[in-house]
Order: sequence, then structure tokens, then C-alpha cells
Amino acid sequence: MQQKYQDQQAHDVMQHQQMMQLMQEQIHQQAQSQQQWAEMLHQGQGFYQQPPPPPIIGNLAFQEYNRNHPPEFNGEGDPQEAKRWLKQMEKIV
Repeated sequence: MQQKYQDQQAHDVMQHQQMMQLMQEQIHQQAQSQQQWAEMLHQGQGFYQQPPPPPIIGNLAFQEYNRNHPPEFNGEGDPQEAKRWLKQMEKIV
């Protein structure tokens, strides 16, 4: 009977050691996983990554200016034409 008890104890100890080893491996894997997630989030690769802003093409003030279809001035002509052009430009700006 004593031998049977000792065999059972040895078996229980072995099972306990195996369970402890499995738990340690799981803890190690979980720590690695958490580290990888932390690195991904730090690098902006997480699930909640914001999309990049749209590209800015040209100066926004210049874009707004062009939407008003400003009059063209070729630099030639009489001074009165230049004054009229300036007044039209002042209305836009």
C-alpha cells in the first residue's frame, strides 16, 4: 500500500510540474504578445489607426482666390484699364 501511495505522489508531482511548465510558457507567450501589441500601437499600426490627412495641393488662399475667377491683366494698355483691374481685384481679395 505504501508503494502505491508513493507512486501516486510521484505521479501527482510530475503532473504538477508539467502544469507549472505549461503555465510559465503561457505567461511568457502572453508577455511577448503584449510587447508586440505595445510596439505596434507605438508605431501607429493598431486597429484604430487614423487615416492620413488628405494631401494639400497648393496654397489654400490661392485656391480660394482662383475659385473667384479673377480677371486677367496682361500688363499692357492704358493706365485706366490697370486701375479697373486693380479695383476688381480688391473686390475679390
